[in-house]
Amino acid sequence: MRSAITTYAPGVEAAPGRSLPVIIDRLPRLVLLASVVRIEAVGSRCQVCTQDGRLYPVAGTLVSLARLVPHFWQPHRSHLVNPAYVCCLPGSVRHQGRLLLKIGGWVPVSRRRKEAIYQRLKQLSA
Repeated sequence: MRSAITTYAPGVEAAPGRSLPVIIDRLPRLVLLASVVRIEAVGSRCQVCTQDGRLYPVAGTLVSLARLVPHFWQPHRSHLVNPAYVCCLPGSVRHQGRLLLKIGGWVPVSRRRKEAIYQRLKQLSA
């Protein structure tokens, strides 16, 4: 299995739609978007959670990161989720207000976004 982390040379831009710059051991690196499960806002910073369960700090707001990953869903103001890692359980969204992730764990779904996320899950499961 190929590593999800690659070295990052200063001045080299992340491949749009393919990788995301993160900080690992105080050094900038690139994480492949295919391995990113979710991005969570924590105070004024964000954390990237990968499929192996590791958390990496990211500079930038959730709004700025959402522009880099337009295919990710935003079920809550503090989370971006890769739809490839969402379990297709529409009932958990409608009745419990949360998304189940394939790697385990839940992500909250705001009341305002609940119906839109529910419809997306129905399309995935169809």
